[in-house]
Amino acid sequence: MNTRINFDPGKINGKPGEIRDKMKKLKIHPKVVFIITGIAATIWFLERVIPELSRAAYPCMKVASPFLSGFIIYLLSVWSIIVAARNTGSRILYSRYIATFFLVAGVVVVMAETPSQNIVGIQEKDLVKTVKTASSSGSSVQQTGTPDCQIEAGKTATTINKVPSSGQKLENQESTGKGVSVKSFDEGFMARNFYSVVIDDDNVKWFLTDAGIVSFNGTKWQMHNKNRKVPATGLKDFAYDVSEYGRELWLATSQGATVATIPVDARSGATTYYKGNSTILSDTVVAVAVGKGALRWFGTDKGVSAFLNNKWLTYSYQRQYPESLFKDFPITAMATTPGGDSLYVATDGAGVARVFRNDVDAISGASEYAIWGPIEMPSDKVYSICITPDGTQWFGTDLGIARHIGSNTLENWSIFNSDNGLVDNFVQAIAYDKTGALWFGTKGGISVFIGEQWKSFTTNDGLISNNIQCIATDKTGTVWCGTDKGVVSFNNGAIINYR
Repeated sequence: MNTRINFDPGKINGKPGEIRDKMKKLKIHPKVVFIITGIAATIWFLERVIPELSRAAYPCMKVASPFLSGFIIYLLSVWSIIVAARNTGSRILYSRYIATFFLVAGVVVVMAETPSQNIVGIQEKDLVKTVKTASSSGSSVQQTGTPDCQIEAGKTATTINKVPSSGQKLENQESTGKGVSVKSFDEGFMARNFYSVVIDDDNVKWFLTDAGIVSFNGTKWQMHNKNRKVPATGLKDFAYDVSEYGRELWLATSQGATVATIPVDARSGATTYYKGNSTILSDTVVAVAVGKGALRWFGTDKGVSAFLNNKWLTYSYQRQYPESLFKDFPITAMATTPGGDSLYVATDGAGVARVFRNDVDAISGASEYAIWGPIEMPSDKVYSICITPDGTQWFGTDLGIARHIGSNTLENWSIFNSDNGLVDNFVQAIAYDKTGALWFGTKGGISVFIGEQWKSFTTNDGLISNNIQCIATDKTGTVWCGTDKGVVSFNNGAIINYR
């Protein structure tokens, strides 16, 4: 005996019931809701699928497709009725019932073509089988009932960042050709926000983090917080240097400029230069830069200081760059020319200042790069600088990139932004690799400039974060990027996330 079930919308409970009640209170007509939903589903579907047709198989797209199809069929039915009415001269144009009939018929057809079992992108047994396959290949993956992979410390998951739950599409993110992997920090390793990076001559990667100085030798992550002479917090920037005392790190801190001998352990020598024991302009040091020579540059909240052969250089740039300029427009980044005797100083609102060591061991100023002059800069808010071995200057701003080729200040400028390939306009870091490609870290991902072509990576390609705060290339050509959620490395097309 067949039992007929009557559907009463008034008895719907839970979230759908809440939505129904809100619609009643706002007195929103169901037709308005249908039209808005249809337009939103159509725009979303087209925006996601047109760049990459394979996305049409995503579960979220399968959910949106019935709304899109129903909306289009509704529009076609209304259009057909209007045409028919015009051709026949009848009053069918004013009939709502026929339009409703076409709408319902269209939705039924679409739902018949996309049954619920097809919306589920992966069955439970397939999920278990996939996880077991990943484990047998050498990775250590434990499924604990949540969508996230549980990865043992020091191990690598060679498949994906997340094991999808039922209803999600299982994907091996291989946008770079060799896939994405994840490695976990050791238990107790507290650093998560990595905002500055340098590489030493032994190919050890050094980072400034929210937990202090961190290093990675290729196998082990290590904290360096045992030396009482080295500040553990308030570190703004750092640079790698080799002097008569050996390998060193110069640190920009809120107490002065600190130089520490590597390996920066409890017994390493360290000295801090501040106004009480030197002629440095200020104790608040925000940036440091070291070229190939023996000259070290320090950006402070009052201007630029320089240190050469245990001597602090005098200043002769005050007329061009007064102290008030650096107070109003703080220094954000610095970079030297390949020789190290000239310095480019990025500021937050005054463009790029240029200073150099003159013949009498003083610091002189050159003309600034700023948009109020005849210079093609996208913005005066500059946050990153990179000088390539051939002397080409790259400046990252909040509105894109400026490139200057050659020594003529007024010529050979180019602008790059999101309109011509950059993934995001706010450029926080720039570096070049051994192939000559330029890497740009932005707040929206990474863009690589190869020749005159762009290639970008975001969390959709497997990155743990789109907020790329620093970039450096090591001796093997691996590119290391610090983010607010860990570290990303690129090597021959393979991406590794450390978190």
